[in-house]
Amino acid sequence: MKVLCVPAGADPTSRIGQHARRAEAAEASATAAAVAASKTQHEAVQAQAAQLAAEEAHKTADAATKLIMQRLAGMQQQAANDRGVAEATQHELQQHLAEKDTALQQQRQLEQSWRFRQLEATTRALATLEHLQGKVQALEAAAACYGTAVQQQHDQQHSELEAQRSRLAAWAGTVEELSGMGGRINAALVHMAQQWVAKQQQLRSSDKGMQVLQKQVEQLEQQLSMAVVMERKLQSELADVHAARSKDQAEAAHELQQSAAALAAAEAAATAAQTAATQQQTQLAQLETRVAAAESTSTSLRVQAAAKASELASMNGNVQNALRKLKRMAAAAGDMVGTLERMGGLQPQAVAALLSQLTMLAGSSSPSTACTPVRPGMPPTNGTASSDASYAVQVAADSSGSQQLLDNMGCLQQQMQVLVTATQQLAQDSEYQMLLESWKEVSSVVDKLLHVEESLASNYTCLVCMKVFDHPVSAVPCGHNYCKGCYVGTLGGKCRECPGAETGSCIPALLWSSCVPNLITG
Repeated sequence: MKVLCVPAGADPTSRIGQHARRAEAAEASATAAAVAASKTQHEAVQAQAAQLAAEEAHKTADAATKLIMQRLAGMQQQAANDRGVAEATQHELQQHLAEKDTALQQQRQLEQSWRFRQLEATTRALATLEHLQGKVQALEAAAACYGTAVQQQHDQQHSELEAQRSRLAAWAGTVEELSGMGGRINAALVHMAQQWVAKQQQLRSSDKGMQVLQKQVEQLEQQLSMAVVMERKLQSELADVHAARSKDQAEAAHELQQSAAALAAAEAAATAAQTAATQQQTQLAQLETRVAAAESTSTSLRVQAAAKASELASMNGNVQNALRKLKRMAAAAGDMVGTLERMGGLQPQAVAALLSQLTMLAGSSSPSTACTPVRPGMPPTNGTASSDASYAVQVAADSSGSQQLLDNMGCLQQQMQVLVTATQQLAQDSEYQMLLESWKEVSSVVDKLLHVEESLASNYTCLVCMKVFDHPVSAVPCGHNYCKGCYVGTLGGKCRECPGAETGSCIPALLWSSCVPNLITG
């Protein structure tokens, strides 16, 4: 058993008080260590919360970017479908015009065949007239032969034959007159017939006339006793010839009138067909103009879609740059705060306010507030435009006139206008513009803070004399460092890196509001 020996002269109460003070000191140090550990843990939690906020902002930006890209893809698909409808309509219009041209050619062929039949009828009338002239000439030759035979064989009937010759001479004059009239009519009709057909008909008529003449000469030789009867028959035949000639002239005049009327009707029909063709060409020109306008509108929409895609790409790049800058700023936040506090240019509360503002701007957009443009007048297509395209093609296929084609082109133009309106609504959407402006503001603020970081993280080198100092001798608002002699004597109080301005404007007023009196130090 050990016995605690207390030295003589020592106070036990004082020793107990020392032990108590030591225990209190140890407890205070432990409490301080616990407080420091809790502060460290709180700072770690804050850093983790900032990182989570940055990741959430990045996810939100990716979701908005995907949504806008999907809408742009839908708009491009709609423009492609509308262009296909326009091409199908133009193809059907070309087929319709080809059918019109074919019908017009068939009508012209029918008109030519009708004119050819009229010409053949006129040729047949001319051949009949030539045949009658051959008969008259044959009768005249038969009369001459008859007179010669009577003069040779019957001298006793010389007086009677002379009388008959005088009558025959008068008849010959009448025949010559009729021949003259027939020649004039022939001259008018020959222009409408072909020469070789007339010559062939004339040769055939001559052959037939010679045969008839031979038969008649044989009959005259055999029937000399019936001369008076033959003369009467000749007179009756001459009267029949006159009647037939008059009838042929009337029929020829009637046929000429009918031909003229038919030609006038054909010319009127041709004029009407030309007028209809002109109208069809005018409508085709209008349709081509509208198709060109639709193509130009589609081209402008594709250009706008490409611009939107490039804008989204640039915005995505800005978001990535902003995130990288936020990470750099978070990594260098401690050094920036310490440097600014040493310079007296910024308080820790200001840095905290700026960081909270950045966090708020970075997390201001969410998927629930994404842009959802409305396209009035357009039916739901579930992401595609196949229903509209099929409907337009069906309407174009069922149309039978140019007016319906024009109406279809008007519908297509209205759809293109609705597409343009939807694009403009997407570009003018307030939430979309707010999102874009928020990211621009974030990028601008981060750029300014990083500029401050870069300027404060330098080696405090004078940009004129290139001397290195442990601390900046002269700090101007734009962030450039000069020594006092160079800033006042050489530069005259102006920054060489910012020409034309005595004070820079690239640093926010919040950062330099407290350091204006300390522009020149040292």
